[in-house]
Amino acid sequence: MKLNFLFLIFSIIFFINTTFLDEIVLHDIFISGGKLSIMYFIPIIAYVTIITSVIKNILMELILTEGDAISIKVADPIRKNDTIKWAATAITLKCILFYFCSIVFISFIWVYIACFFSVFWNSQLYVIKNTAISFAMIQIVPLSSTFFQLRLELFL
Repeated sequence: MKLNFLFLIFSIIFFINTTFLDEIVLHDIFISGGKLSIMYFIPIIAYVTIITSVIKNILMELILTEGDAISIKVADPIRKNDTIKWAATAITLKCILFYFCSIVFISFIWVYIACFFSVFWNSQLYVIKNTAISFAMIQIVPLSSTFFQLRLELFL
């Protein structure tokens, strides 16, 4: 489930990067002869990273099942059977809904990207670079915030 979640986040990043590639950016790529620096795309990368981080955090709250599994562990012994039934139902529903929605979203996103790249095939390299940078930033930002939080706790 987490690997599928990673593919979904990557697809969302790819989709948002292609939606930010408008006619102004495409015209600038054409005018420069395809030699735009990465500094030109820094604002786009920042916007994509922020938007995708918000989407990722919302999806994590909705689909991850660790909280349901922990509720079984901390349940009152008298109501343990009811808690197990409720948690099993919740986990099953979350998994079914997640896989169904992710298949639909990923299918739509990849069709959109395929159509976009078939029309604007010269912009593929820029979108792939921006997607790789945005994906790396989304993976690094939680690690860096955890690192700084641990350093603050050590000093306090």
